[in-house]
Amino acid sequence: MKSNKIKTVFCAVALAVPAGLHAAAADILPQAREILSHNQDSIINVTAMCKLDMSSSGLPFAMGGFGDAQEIQCVGTVIDPSGLTVVSYTALNPMDKISGAMKKIKMSDDDNGLKSKTVLNRIQMHLADGTELSARLVFKDKELDLAFLMPDPKENEKMPSFAPVKLAAATAKELDDVVVLSRHTKELGYQPIVTVAQVTSVIKKPHAMYDLSIPAQPGALVYLPDGQLLGLTVSFAGEEESLSFSAMQMQILVLPAPEICKLADQAKKAAEKKSTEPAKSDKK
Repeated sequence: MKSNKIKTVFCAVALAVPAGLHAAAADILPQAREILSHNQDSIINVTAMCKLDMSSSGLPFAMGGFGDAQEIQCVGTVIDPSGLTVVSYTALNPMDKISGAMKKIKMSDDDNGLKSKTVLNRIQMHLADGTELSARLVFKDKELDLAFLMPDPKENEKMPSFAPVKLAAATAKELDDVVVLSRHTKELGYQPIVTVAQVTSVIKKPHAMYDLSIPAQPGALVYLPDGQLLGLTVSFAGEEESLSFSAMQMQILVLPAPEICKLADQAKKAAEKKSTEPAKSDKK
């Protein structure tokens, strides 16, 4: 089967002060380096194969190559010594929103609409030390754009030790400085990325979130200068499922760490309950 690759390309970010960067942000560069040093082992890369299966009136249906398997690359964060890892669900399964929109398309007056579903498999964790490990999806929350993965080592894979982040209950105000951590894709050697930014907006509805002064990769960690984890960047596009340009546009916002904590507990229970198959107890 033909395999394509979906990649999100981000510019390399150096720990230099861009032109016009405010003096306060320049002052936190030493802290930013320290935060990177202490937390870079918790940031991992995740790859998976994703496919969109569609049918109409019981017959397979293909549209523009969506039926081809796509290789996905995204960033994950280890949040528990067991290896439980959180990622942006949209980054892990970018075809899911398309799948929801496809179901509203009718090929004829007698058609009940396209049936579509995404198939996600061959999930791999790529740890900071170069270790590669199979994983499985155990829980997801589409509304908050979070997916949780648990290591699922094959016979030839050894279970490594993990370096989880500390999920704090930090808060921020407008114009507070933050440090953003992420990683490049495998084409750039999975090298860590670090930059500094400001909180530009504190969002209260429909969920508590923060907006940043720079575009960030989904799944990036956002820290306060004192080393407390503020949250994780996620994609937010509202609840509408359509193929319109406005509906497909997504904003990258920071989801506070306490929200991740709440779902992490559910993910652990789901992983324990369904130890041999992906959990079906998902919040839509």
